[in-house]
Amino acid sequence: MSWRIYFLCAAVLGSLFIVGCGPNQYNLKTRKKEVAKLKRSIKAARSAKAASARYREGLQGKSVNWIAVSKESIGAAIAAYLPYRYRGQDLSKKRLRGNFWFSKPSKVKLHPGNRLTYRMGFGAKKVTVNLKGIFGAGKSDAREIKEALQGGGTLSMDVTMQLNAKKGQLFLFSNCTAVKLNKRNTRRNRKYLRDAINKKFFKFGYRIPLPDAMNKLQGHLLTTAHHVVIVGR
Repeated sequence: MSWRIYFLCAAVLGSLFIVGCGPNQYNLKTRKKEVAKLKRSIKAARSAKAASARYREGLQGKSVNWIAVSKESIGAAIAAYLPYRYRGQDLSKKRLRGNFWFSKPSKVKLHPGNRLTYRMGFGAKKVTVNLKGIFGAGKSDAREIKEALQGGGTLSMDVTMQLNAKKGQLFLFSNCTAVKLNKRNTRRNRKYLRDAINKKFFKFGYRIPLPDAMNKLQGHLLTTAHHVVIVGR
């Protein structure tokens, strides 16, 4: 093959590759969604920046309406809902039996971006595990999972907070990011429990009604190291 024909073939193949990788309807829709999401993020960042500036002005004595809720108060609010008890069937209707509970919230921390993290204990008793029908699973596997669950442990929780000012509600979207087991702390057991908890208990946001004073602010939510703050417009 001469060099001229070689380069001609290469040019033709290159043009086909470019055409094949060109934008299609699906890619355009995806890009539009990404652009829209980016615009929302920019808008939220600008709003948060403006709210932070107003909050600083309020701390300096200027006339700015704001209300702050301490980290300790948030921790107490979480503790008020615990211990939360549930049945093993609530985690896996077919595979699990027993009595389970969440308890002992600790190490509550606030983070930028309206995030909250804390740790929560869990325990169980009278656990039975059924692995029948699962290829390769035997009695020893069922016994290991039972020991892991009954040994209890700690859940690491990550919460994103969103303010619905019109309805006067604070939405908490929780996610279990990590599990530490007191017994049989294997990667498989940790993943099993984390995925089951997220699927069954933290799939939807939790609503907390706000006091009238916060509702009337119709403001913006932001977090500091020690407070959740609602700053009026």
